[in-house]
Amino acid sequence: DYEYKFTVDGWNDQESLTDGSPCTITTGSNINRKLTTGTTNMTLGTVCWNSCDNCPVSIVQADIEGDWTLEPVAGAVGVGPASGDISWWSTTADDAAGAWSCLFDDVVTFANDGTFSYAQGGSTWVEAWQGNDPAGCATPVAPYDGSGSYTYEVTATTVKLIGQGAFLGLAKAINGGELSSIGDEPADRTYTVIAFTEAGDGTRRMTVEIDISANEDGTAVYAYKMISVP
Repeated sequence: DYEYKFTVDGWNDQESLTDGSPCTITTGSNINRKLTTGTTNMTLGTVCWNSCDNCPVSIVQADIEGDWTLEPVAGAVGVGPASGDISWWSTTADDAAGAWSCLFDDVVTFANDGTFSYAQGGSTWVEAWQGNDPAGCATPVAPYDGSGSYTYEVTATTVKLIGQGAFLGLAKAINGGELSSIGDEPADRTYTVIAFTEAGDGTRRMTVEIDISANEDGTAVYAYKMISVP
């Protein structure tokens, strides 16, 4: 385990964290952030000064226009009991080039005219509820094969995909649950954007979540880390 905190100009200023917060540990009189490492590479999320929470995100349509894929990093696809928590299960960095490569090379496109599309290259991740048991790379199954007509809408913190078969990440994850069979497709899905950055070279990254808990109370959440395609 490691302890750390953010500072300004060396130690000219430092965070004053709250004792007992979920991301902190108190050692003597010092309240620090805590980090437990595993056996694979980790990418820490962006948080706000003096807070355990994600920094507020505000996007417009132009921010996400273009092509995107899942980012080939550990935790690119995951699920857990709260926003920002994928402790139940997540993909590894090796999965991106290995067993899950057919999902990581899928390209989704947010066009500037408000239309949404995705290309799977003849193979994607297909699961038992779609007729592929055990789950793995296989030929896409309609309506999750990109053959539909879809649109999208953007607010400051959400992306709404409209059209049966439109999705990000895993097809089974919908608002308020998980699909168990073909034919139960919702008319739309809304994803919350919890992180968005743009590097100096123009590379954009965003993390989106979809709440699958029955009451949409944030107790079961899928998260997807995405990166723009040059």
